[in-house]
Amino acid sequence: MVANKSRRRGAALVEFAIALPVLLILIGIAVDFSRIFFPTVTMQNAARNGALYEFDPLNVTDSRYTGYANAAAADATNLTPSPTYAKTNTVIADGTTRVKVDATRDFNMISTWGSLKQTRTNQRALTIDKAQLVPDEP
Repeated sequence: MVANKSRRRGAALVEFAIALPVLLILIGIAVDFSRIFFPTVTMQNAARNGALYEFDPLNVTDSRYTGYANAAAADATNLTPSPTYAKTNTVIADGTTRVKVDATRDFNMISTWGSLKQTRTNQRALTIDKAQLVPDEP
C-alpha cells in the first residue's frame, strides 16, 4: 500500500513538471497582452481627441489646446514613452476635407515569444471629415 501511494506522488510530480512550462508561457502571454492592451486603448482615445480638435474649424479660437498634437497628447499623459502624432488632410470629391490623425509608439515586450520581436510598433489612427462652415440663415 505504501509503494502505491509513493507512485501516485511521483506521477503527480511528473504531471506538474510537464504542465508548469505551459502554464508559465500562458501567464507570460497574458501579461504581455494586458501590457499592450491599455496603451492601445489610450492611444486610440488620444487619436480621437486630436481628430476632434481638427473636426471643428471654429475650435481653434475656443479650444484650450494649441493644436491637434497638443489635444491628442492631453489624452495620453500616462504613457511612457509618449506617442508621436501625425496628421494627414485629404480633400475628397465633394470638397469635404478628411483628416486622419495617427498615434505611434514603440512597445517593449517582456520577452520574445518564438519569432516575435522584442520591440513592436503600436499604431492607432482615426479618420474624420471636417465640419463644413455653414453661414447662419436669415
